[in-house]
Amino acid sequence: MENARLYAEARGHAQVLERQALELQAQRDFAQQVMNTMGQGLAVTDAEGRFEFVNPAFAQLLGSSPGT
Repeated sequence: MENARLYAEARGHAQVLERQALELQAQRDFAQQVMNTMGQGLAVTDAEGRFEFVNPAFAQLLGSSPGT
């Protein structure tokens, strides 16, 4: 009986985690879409000042393309 309760509890936690992961992915995808389609240049750098992300508008300002 205890095993069944623990199994049901673990399954419930796994379902919550799965829903949270899907929501996080949806939010990430939306933010990425906004960043990639906005007309203003956007860049993200690391602590040493190296580019981690540039959107197409920022790359165009530099005369380049994202990822190069």
